[in-house]
Amino acid sequence: SASPNINSAGNKAFGLYSGSSSSVASAYRSFDTSLSAGQTFSISIDNGYADSGSAMGFGLQTSTGTNRFELYWKGGASDYKYSASSGEQGTGVGYTEGGLRIDFKLLSGGNSADVRVVRLSNGSETFFSNLSLASSGSISRLRVFNYRAGNNSSNDFFVNSMTVPEPTSFCLFAGAIGVVVSRRNRK
Repeated sequence: SASPNINSAGNKAFGLYSGSSSSVASAYRSFDTSLSAGQTFSISIDNGYADSGSAMGFGLQTSTGTNRFELYWKGGASDYKYSASSGEQGTGVGYTEGGLRIDFKLLSGGNSADVRVVRLSNGSETFFSNLSLASSGSISRLRVFNYRAGNNSSNDFFVNSMTVPEPTSFCLFAGAIGVVVSRRNRK
Protein backbone atom coordinates (compact mmCIF):
# COMPACT_ATOMS: atom_id res chain seq x y z
CA SER A 1 0.00 0.00 0.00
CA ALA A 2 1.69 3.18 -1.17
CA SER A 3 1.67 5.51 1.78
CA PRO A 4 1.93 9.23 1.21
CA ASN A 5 4.38 9.19 4.12
CA ILE A 6 7.24 7.90 1.92
CA ASN A 7 6.12 9.20 -1.47
CA SER A 8 7.98 11.97 -3.27
CA ALA A 9 6.37 14.89 -5.04
CA GLY A 10 3.75 13.64 -7.46
CA ASN A 11 2.85 10.72 -5.16
CA LYS A 12 5.83 8.59 -6.32
CA ALA A 13 7.81 5.75 -4.75
CA PHE A 14 9.67 2.78 -6.25
CA GLY A 15 7.58 -0.40 -5.97
CA LEU A 16 8.11 -4.14 -6.36
CA TYR A 17 5.47 -6.77 -7.22
CA SER A 18 6.24 -10.49 -7.04
CA GLY A 19 3.04 -12.54 -7.10
CA SER A 20 2.27 -15.47 -4.84
CA SER A 21 4.17 -18.34 -6.44
CA SER A 22 7.82 -18.92 -5.60
CA SER A 23 8.84 -15.79 -7.50
CA VAL A 24 10.97 -13.03 -6.08
CA ALA A 25 11.32 -9.48 -7.37
CA SER A 26 14.68 -7.90 -6.51
CA ALA A 27 16.34 -4.62 -7.41
CA TYR A 28 19.97 -3.72 -6.73
CA ARG A 29 21.79 -0.42 -6.39
CA SER A 30 25.58 -0.34 -6.12
CA PHE A 31 27.12 2.49 -4.12
CA ASP A 32 29.79 4.72 -5.67
CA THR A 33 32.08 3.76 -2.78
CA SER A 34 31.68 1.24 0.03
CA LEU A 35 30.27 2.51 3.31
CA SER A 36 32.97 3.73 5.69
CA ALA A 37 32.90 3.76 9.47
CA GLY A 38 30.77 6.66 10.68
CA GLN A 39 28.67 6.88 7.51
CA THR A 40 24.89 6.43 7.63
CA PHE A 41 22.73 4.82 4.95
CA SER A 42 19.04 5.79 5.17
CA ILE A 43 15.95 4.41 3.44
CA SER A 44 12.17 4.71 3.77
CA ILE A 45 10.10 1.56 3.23
CA ASP A 46 6.39 0.85 3.03
CA ASN A 47 5.11 -2.68 2.71
CA GLY A 48 1.69 -3.96 1.87
CA TYR A 49 0.12 -7.08 3.23
CA ALA A 50 2.21 -10.23 2.91
CA ASP A 51 0.90 -13.75 2.47
CA SER A 52 2.10 -16.26 5.04
CA GLY A 53 5.63 -17.47 4.26
CA SER A 54 6.52 -14.41 2.18
CA ALA A 55 8.90 -11.53 2.90
CA MET A 56 9.63 -8.01 1.66
CA GLY A 57 12.39 -5.67 2.70
CA PHE A 58 15.96 -4.64 1.99
CA GLY A 59 19.50 -5.87 2.51
CA LEU A 60 22.90 -4.20 2.65
CA GLN A 61 25.40 -6.39 0.82
CA THR A 62 28.98 -6.82 -0.29
CA SER A 63 29.75 -6.41 -3.99
CA THR A 64 29.39 -10.20 -4.39
CA GLY A 65 25.89 -10.25 -2.85
CA THR A 66 26.68 -11.46 0.66
CA ASN A 67 24.14 -10.01 3.11
CA ARG A 68 25.64 -8.08 6.01
CA PHE A 69 22.26 -6.79 7.25
CA GLU A 70 18.60 -7.21 6.26
CA LEU A 71 15.37 -5.69 7.55
CA TYR A 72 12.04 -7.06 6.34
CA TRP A 73 8.38 -7.80 6.97
CA LYS A 74 7.55 -11.51 6.99
CA GLY A 75 4.01 -12.71 6.23
CA GLY A 76 2.35 -14.02 9.37
CA ALA A 77 4.84 -12.34 11.74
CA SER A 78 3.94 -10.03 14.61
CA ASP A 79 6.82 -7.59 14.00
CA TYR A 80 9.46 -6.57 11.46
CA LYS A 81 12.56 -8.77 11.44
CA TYR A 82 16.24 -8.10 10.96
CA SER A 83 18.99 -10.52 10.08
CA ALA A 84 22.61 -9.95 11.08
CA SER A 85 25.32 -12.09 12.74
CA SER A 86 22.84 -13.67 15.19
CA GLY A 87 20.40 -14.69 12.43
CA GLU A 88 16.78 -13.58 12.29
CA GLN A 89 15.62 -11.44 15.21
CA GLY A 90 12.41 -9.56 15.96
CA THR A 91 12.56 -5.77 16.07
CA GLY A 92 9.56 -5.26 18.34
CA VAL A 93 8.17 -2.89 15.69
CA GLY A 94 4.69 -4.10 14.69
CA TYR A 95 3.09 -3.86 11.25
CA THR A 96 2.37 -0.39 9.92
CA GLU A 97 0.80 0.92 6.73
CA GLY A 98 2.40 4.31 7.38
CA GLY A 99 5.96 3.36 6.45
CA LEU A 100 9.27 3.19 8.27
CA ARG A 101 12.50 5.17 8.06
CA ILE A 102 15.66 3.16 8.73
CA ASP A 103 19.03 4.77 9.49
CA PHE A 104 21.99 2.36 9.41
CA LYS A 105 25.27 3.80 10.76
CA LEU A 106 28.37 1.68 10.17
CA LEU A 107 30.66 1.67 13.19
CA SER A 108 34.45 1.52 13.50
CA GLY A 109 35.92 -1.69 12.11
CA GLY A 110 33.01 -2.21 9.70
CA ASN A 111 31.57 -5.24 11.55
CA SER A 112 28.87 -3.55 13.63
CA ALA A 113 26.27 -0.84 13.22
CA ASP A 114 23.78 1.35 15.04
CA VAL A 115 20.33 0.93 13.49
CA ARG A 116 17.38 3.24 14.12
CA VAL A 117 13.86 2.32 12.95
CA VAL A 118 11.33 5.18 12.93
CA ARG A 119 7.60 4.53 12.55
CA LEU A 120 6.53 7.38 10.26
CA SER A 121 2.90 7.41 11.41
CA ASN A 122 3.79 8.56 14.92
CA GLY A 123 7.57 9.15 15.06
CA SER A 124 8.25 6.38 17.57
CA GLU A 125 11.82 5.05 17.39
CA THR A 126 13.43 1.70 18.05
CA PHE A 127 17.22 1.68 18.33
CA PHE A 128 19.70 -1.19 18.05
CA SER A 129 23.14 -0.23 19.32
CA ASN A 130 26.39 -1.89 18.26
CA LEU A 131 24.59 -4.62 16.29
CA SER A 132 27.05 -7.26 15.02
CA LEU A 133 26.80 -7.69 11.24
CA ALA A 134 26.72 -10.98 9.37
CA SER A 135 29.71 -12.30 7.46
CA SER A 136 32.48 -9.88 6.47
CA GLY A 137 33.38 -7.51 3.66
CA SER A 138 32.63 -3.95 2.69
CA ILE A 139 29.01 -2.88 2.27
CA SER A 140 28.81 -1.68 -1.29
CA ARG A 141 25.26 -2.27 -2.51
CA LEU A 142 21.58 -2.30 -1.64
CA ARG A 143 19.10 -5.04 -2.48
CA VAL A 144 15.35 -4.49 -2.14
CA PHE A 145 13.10 -7.50 -2.49
CA ASN A 146 9.53 -8.78 -2.53
CA TYR A 147 9.33 -12.57 -2.16
CA ARG A 148 5.91 -13.99 -3.10
CA ALA A 149 3.94 -11.50 -1.00
CA GLY A 150 0.72 -11.92 -3.02
CA ASN A 151 -1.07 -11.21 -6.30
CA ASN A 152 -2.68 -7.85 -5.54
CA SER A 153 -1.39 -4.30 -5.53
CA SER A 154 -1.98 -4.33 -1.76
CA ASN A 155 0.93 -6.84 -1.60
CA ASP A 156 3.50 -4.52 -3.19
CA PHE A 157 6.64 -3.25 -1.47
CA PHE A 158 7.79 0.37 -1.80
CA VAL A 159 11.06 2.21 -1.11
CA ASN A 160 12.03 5.86 -1.31
CA SER A 161 14.32 8.56 0.06
CA MET A 162 17.48 6.46 -0.04
CA THR A 163 20.62 8.32 0.94
CA VAL A 164 24.15 7.02 0.68
CA PRO A 165 26.82 9.44 1.84
CA GLU A 166 29.43 10.46 -0.66
CA PRO A 167 33.04 10.98 0.36
CA THR A 168 33.19 14.27 2.20
CA SER A 169 35.04 17.16 0.65
CA PHE A 170 37.37 17.09 3.67
CA CYS A 171 38.34 13.47 2.90
CA LEU A 172 38.87 14.32 -0.76
CA PHE A 173 40.90 17.38 0.24
CA ALA A 174 42.98 15.39 2.75
CA GLY A 175 43.56 12.71 0.10
CA ALA A 176 44.75 15.33 -2.39
CA ILE A 177 47.17 16.79 0.18
CA GLY A 178 48.47 13.27 0.88
CA VAL A 179 49.24 12.81 -2.83
CA VAL A 180 51.06 16.17 -3.00
CA VAL A 181 53.07 15.42 0.16
CA SER A 182 54.04 11.94 -1.05
CA ARG A 183 55.15 13.34 -4.44
CA ARG A 184 57.29 15.99 -2.74
CA ASN A 185 58.96 13.36 -0.56
CA ARG A 186 59.99 11.23 -3.54
CA LYS A 187 62.84 13.50 -4.70
